[in-house]
Amino acid sequence: VPVFPNNTIETADIQADAITAAKIADNAVVTAGINADAVTGAEIADDAINSEHYTDGSIDTAHIADGQITTAKLAGAVFTGATDIGAAIVDADLFLMDDGAGGTIRKTTAGRLKTYIPGLGKVIQYKADYDTGSISLTNTSFQNTGLSIAFTPIAAGNRIVIKGHVQVYADGAPSYHGNMEYKVLNGDGDVMEAYSVYSGYGGNEALFNGMVPFNVYETTAGNTNERTYKVQVRNTDANSGASYNQYAGYSVLEIWEIDY
Repeated sequence: VPVFPNNTIETADIQADAITAAKIADNAVVTAGINADAVTGAEIADDAINSEHYTDGSIDTAHIADGQITTAKLAGAVFTGATDIGAAIVDADLFLMDDGAGGTIRKTTAGRLKTYIPGLGKVIQYKADYDTGSISLTNTSFQNTGLSIAFTPIAAGNRIVIKGHVQVYADGAPSYHGNMEYKVLNGDGDVMEAYSVYSGYGGNEALFNGMVPFNVYETTAGNTNERTYKVQVRNTDANSGASYNQYAGYSVLEIWEIDY
């Protein structure tokens, strides 16, 4: 076999199809023996390069055609496995949406949704408590009734409306009047409304037995902390007869949260 000095055989000296795969030993061709840009797409068979040959970060957004990432390419765990927000949705939270269904994805804050969703300014949360338990009021200290609601506002700045009625029984006599007082407390223990009911007194015994309504409101005062609303009652005159939910009466406490 003649010996040829390095670089003495040129491609023009090699007959077409003279070098076949059978003439090339395994691993005989190394990357240093391949000219830059010598291997083009025409030399690569379809499906010859698979994911095991991709290095991390080798595919960037510039090499992903528009519309190539579809919902079928997103695993369900992308959403179901995400961490829960763990709090009420606030105005600053962001959503993604298709702007005008034209294929352009844009962001929007939750606060902007208020300008679109119909029914804002109406009730977004409601709770109620119903109490039939009776209390015979024999002293002048306030005591809790069965009316109590733990309430967590959905959004800061909304208005909380507290309504209901108290079943009052106040029994007067010739020498004294019947007097019962109730008050509605908010989550901070502040009195939202206080009301006294007199039965009157005189030559004949007088009494009052009926429902006394209340209707007050407050704002969430910039926070969405849980708070407990409740109703307390007392007898303002230890000598008189007064009671709560007497004679199969009942009292009601209702709370509305209004988007405001």
